[in-house]
This record gives sequence, structure tokens and C-alpha cells, in this order.
Amino acid sequence: MVAKEKRSVLTNPFVLISAAVCLGVVGQIMMKSGMNQVGAISSLGLATLLRVFSNPYVLLGFASYGLSSIAYLMALSKLELSVAYPMIGLGYVLVVLFSWLLLKEQVGALRWLGTLLIVAGVWLVGR
Repeated sequence: MVAKEKRSVLTNPFVLISAAVCLGVVGQIMMKSGMNQVGAISSLGLATLLRVFSNPYVLLGFASYGLSSIAYLMALSKLELSVAYPMIGLGYVLVVLFSWLLLKEQVGALRWLGTLLIVAGVWLVGR
């Protein structure tokens, strides 16, 4: 009985879409952390690609994105696209928040206002 309850939670489309959003945000933060280590790219050659794709944070970011895609596809199998896709917009809000908190990026008032508008839009679509 307990296993069945866990399974139903893991197949709940809103749990899945939340997992997809969170994994996507983790992927973005990991890839940015990796690229901070790699440095600015001025040309795209084999040596650059090897440097980028040998960075563990970049690789973890891609893995997180892959898991996010799987969770999103599972959610999409149960939700209308017009409900599921706008919820992905919460990822933009979380990326701004965690970029500010973890990566110490400067986020101005206008950008915060934009994130609030995204939250309002997702709330309106979800109603």
C-alpha cells in the first residue's frame, strides 16, 4: 500500500512539472557554474568543445536537463499543453532568484519586476 501511494505522488502531473522546473533550474545553475570555470568562449573549435564538455558542472547541468525533460514529458502526457508550458515559466523566476543568491549576480529592480509579472502570468494561466 505504501509503494502505491509513493507511485501516485510520483505520477502526479503537478509533482512532475514541479520536478521538471526544479531540475531545469539546477541544470542552468550548474552549466553557468561550469562556464564560469571554463571562461569566455571567443571561438568554437575542438579544443574549446573539449574544455567545455569535460567540465563536471557542465556535464551535471546537461544530466539535470535530461532528467527535467523526462519529468516534463511524463507531466505532458497528463496535462494540457496550455497548462503545462506556462508553468515552465516559473523556472525563469527561480533562475533569477538562484543566480542572485548562489552566483552573486546583480539583479536590478526592473528584472525583479519582470519576474513578478511572470509569477502573475503563471498564476493567471493556472486558474
